[in-house]
Amino acid sequence: MTSIPTEFQNVTAVTRANVYFDGKVVSHTILFPDGAKKTLGLIYPGQFHFGTDPVI
Repeated sequence: MTSIPTEFQNVTAVTRANVYFDGKVVSHTILFPDGAKKTLGLIYPGQFHFGTDPVI
């Protein structure tokens, strides 16, 4: 099993966030020195549905 890091060194957290459900679901982009881009998400308790049906 891969261990989950407790801290990331030398990263940039983009302050502009994607905000959904009146702020109860928020995600930020995290940029790593090697060019990798990941997302850090915060989800408050609740039930949320993201529609994934294709737009026609």
